[in-house]
Amino acid sequence: MGKNRKHVFLGMGMVLLFSTASGLHAQEDDNLSIGAGADGSSKQTGSSYGNVIDGDTGSYWSPDGTTGRISVKWPSTTTVGSVVIVEADGFEGNISTWELVNHHNGDVLAQGSGAGTISFDPVSLSKINFEILSSNGTPAVAEFETYATSRASDNNGNVNLAASVAGDDVTLNWDVNNIDIASQSVYRDTDPNPQGRTRIAAGVSGNSYTDYDLADGTYYYWIKISDTSGSVFNSNGDDAEVATTSTTLTVQEGEGFCSVEGTIDSNHEGFGGSGFANTDNKYGASVAYSINADHAHSALLDIRYAATSDRPADIEVNGTVVGTVYLPATGAWSSWNSENMTVPLQAGENQIRLIAQTESGLPNIDAITVSGNSLTSGSCGVAVVMDCNDVTGQPAITVAQDGSGQYSSVQAAINSVSTSNTQPTQIRIKPGTYYEKLLIDRPNLTLCGETGKTASTILTYDDTAATPDGNGGTLGTSGSTSISVRADDVSFENLTMENSHGPGIQAVAVRIAADRVQFRNTRFLGNQDTLYVHSGSQYFKDCYVEGTVDYIFGRATAVFDNCHIHSVGNGTAITAPSTEAENPYGIVFLGGEVTASSVVTDDSVALGRNWRPYGAATYLNVDLGPHILPQGWRAMGDNSLDTARFAEYQNTGPGADTSQRVSQSRQLSYTEAENYTVANMFESWVPSYSGSVASAPTLSQEGNPVHDRFNRYLSEWSLSSSQADIILSHQYDNGGWPKNQEYGSSGNGGSGSATIDNGATTLELTYMAEMYKRTGNTAYRDSARAAMDFLLAMQYPSGGWPQFYPLKGGYADHVTFNDDAMTRVLTVLYHAEKGAAPFDSDIFDSADRAQFKAAVDKGVEYILNAQWKQNGERTVWCAQHGATDYLPKTARAYELESLSGSESAEIIAFLMTQPQTPEIETAVKAALAWYRSPQAILEDYKYDKSTEEKIIYSPGDRMWYRFYDLHSNDGFFSDRDGGKYYDIMDISEERREGYSWGGGYGEKIIAYAENIGY
Repeated sequence: MGKNRKHVFLGMGMVLLFSTASGLHAQEDDNLSIGAGADGSSKQTGSSYGNVIDGDTGSYWSPDGTTGRISVKWPSTTTVGSVVIVEADGFEGNISTWELVNHHNGDVLAQGSGAGTISFDPVSLSKINFEILSSNGTPAVAEFETYATSRASDNNGNVNLAASVAGDDVTLNWDVNNIDIASQSVYRDTDPNPQGRTRIAAGVSGNSYTDYDLADGTYYYWIKISDTSGSVFNSNGDDAEVATTSTTLTVQEGEGFCSVEGTIDSNHEGFGGSGFANTDNKYGASVAYSINADHAHSALLDIRYAATSDRPADIEVNGTVVGTVYLPATGAWSSWNSENMTVPLQAGENQIRLIAQTESGLPNIDAITVSGNSLTSGSCGVAVVMDCNDVTGQPAITVAQDGSGQYSSVQAAINSVSTSNTQPTQIRIKPGTYYEKLLIDRPNLTLCGETGKTASTILTYDDTAATPDGNGGTLGTSGSTSISVRADDVSFENLTMENSHGPGIQAVAVRIAADRVQFRNTRFLGNQDTLYVHSGSQYFKDCYVEGTVDYIFGRATAVFDNCHIHSVGNGTAITAPSTEAENPYGIVFLGGEVTASSVVTDDSVALGRNWRPYGAATYLNVDLGPHILPQGWRAMGDNSLDTARFAEYQNTGPGADTSQRVSQSRQLSYTEAENYTVANMFESWVPSYSGSVASAPTLSQEGNPVHDRFNRYLSEWSLSSSQADIILSHQYDNGGWPKNQEYGSSGNGGSGSATIDNGATTLELTYMAEMYKRTGNTAYRDSARAAMDFLLAMQYPSGGWPQFYPLKGGYADHVTFNDDAMTRVLTVLYHAEKGAAPFDSDIFDSADRAQFKAAVDKGVEYILNAQWKQNGERTVWCAQHGATDYLPKTARAYELESLSGSESAEIIAFLMTQPQTPEIETAVKAALAWYRSPQAILEDYKYDKSTEEKIIYSPGDRMWYRFYDLHSNDGFFSDRDGGKYYDIMDISEERREGYSWGGGYGEKIIAYAENIGY
């Protein structure tokens, strides 16, 4: 079944299978050419008579030009099924394209390129012509042997070449199969005709060669290999277009700038843009940037900086430190110098980090400039956070005590804005101490202090809870507030906000009863009850909060991101949450530090006490000082800790010891801690100060077929210790397993090239994780850990996985989607990173899961880069792709470069486990469109391997081919001769029966996609 095409034995440009001369003459059957002429290997008369001598490759026939015909003629009809052409010594590889023709009726018996063994259906004739159609120089035939039967090649050698471009360099990679290499040469030309090609390298070792510094243009390449017996093998030709675009890209605080562990400042002269990156003074502080490159190449990284002391920095590119830049002192903070180094860029997005190597942090970094080819600013997944003073396009009201502004009072400036204001408005406050009791009841305001002047721009008042209210009573806690925020969508930056009364009584500095209120670089000063997060949603970034007792309290969802929390005097607790039961988060600290003044007693201050029964507070990755109470938490009044929700996750420092924590508090698991993101905690609100972007949506996994195969670990083998011990005994020292093991008896382990083919290693790994969870046997845990290390080690830098590791050579080194090998690995990593079964134990820690997430991200990036495009439109994938060029590759002789109707479905399913970023969603929907297209579907047919014809008419059914042509989307079949056939009956019975050529591959993924609205 399939499209009817004329049978062609060897297509033009395809690679022949060659035989060695010694192998040919060892054949038992007779060389029929000997009976056709006295010399045994030529036509009886003509120019070549006597020159083509059997067994003598030093004598030969050659035409006058680069084309010609040589024949063998018999006195009577003779049956011929194969021909052997051997080139003369010194002329190997010159014969390019040819046809083998029955002289009497003109039938083309075979066609192809290069010399070697040519087999065809036996035919009776009296004269056979070998017609040379093109050559790579002067062709010379030393042997023209004929045999009665079709002959398999004694040496099925072939060479497959692929060219890739990086800037003005072309890198050639080729696969060599079944050739005992003696020498290799590289040829180049500016047209596809190999005639007149130029040899540019001889004696090449390995399977790669780079042609450097080429002018713009299109180039064509070939590889020519001689084996140890003198036979010559030519690769296919491949072309490469060089079109360089030199780019010099400067990145400052705008597009391409990702983050700084510190601030963006502007208090020193001489910088460009809106400011410079000023890191925290600590070892490891960093600045991160993102650069896109069209292709992998080296680029020059220039760093413009200022420093008063030497401050070396490691340069990290895509997670790997590639060198160190010294960055010597420039003499002054306003004196700017530059240092540079060469860095490697990969194709696609590149993350570049400068990492401080001293406790002083980095110098002030003004900009990086990257010089290379086709560069653009990257997308960090992080929104650039600009200082409020740099915001343009909004109304700006200035406040200055000296009268130089529009107002001298902050409250007067606030009151100048409508209570129903919808226009984002800046109130810019000059340095000074503003003694005012403030009410912010106008929405969409930003109260903005000058950059670098936080400590000298002070909003203060000194009421307490006992201050008379003028009506015979007192103000109480809420009434003592210096700055009250009652309007939504208000921001504060570069300010100090204070209740200056002093200790001994409740005195609130700031009270917030509003949604979407954010603070950055803001200081909150007070003692008891400094910061009242009354209700609503609030976000604090890089802030400082000090106090004595319950100095952060309330029922709001309040997130403190990288803040400094400081106890200035002895007190019972830092926080006093009154969280309502339906609020899952309450007061949350993400990173930062908790410290105390010298007057505070060690082991005395609780992290929190519940002001209301369901009070919730959580500290994640916070450095806790020695003043923290070993029990961690206290109950307030009659409230019980049994209803409180107090938790921690991987805190550090002297106060982080959890051995004496109250039993009602919890240490979060990795999976639980993952929920504490800004996007999750605030739901639809993403504070602009957070530097976050809205999370990409995730899809329901119910019905996703990728999980069906993953769950095989529960049913493949007996879930018994005796079975697990047998499987463990077969594990190699490198952590992987061989494939196709029965596991009926114990193995010997040892070393070897383990594999992910046919589910090997991934299935054993998940099984071992399940058995550890069931038994607690640490041998099973260690086995799973070793297997995971093996999977991480075998991943290519580009993100793909080969079939075997250590690498074996040949097609197994390609990135392997075949039989869903790579998608199985990614699915295992996905479940392990999520802590999902069978990894829902202590088998892996958070550091491990971070590695798994990084590996998955690299794998996804590879998949997106490898997706085949037709006329610029994304389609699906091949069963194997190049590790560095991402291009489709041939595997076994019958597994040609193609679009895979089988493996692509599993790739789509895996991509649908990931957050649906615009890039992933585009790739998924394009691939689904291909599966749904009439070009891909064979309607009213199904694939039935039990039948002779395999593809049978079945109304209402539909099927997809295993392989499709890369350009036409025609389904095809193949055979061990490497040919491409469009009728399954044209391939051998052995391949028809021994391989699956079609099936309902798209049904499950289409059904799942429709269920979730894709």
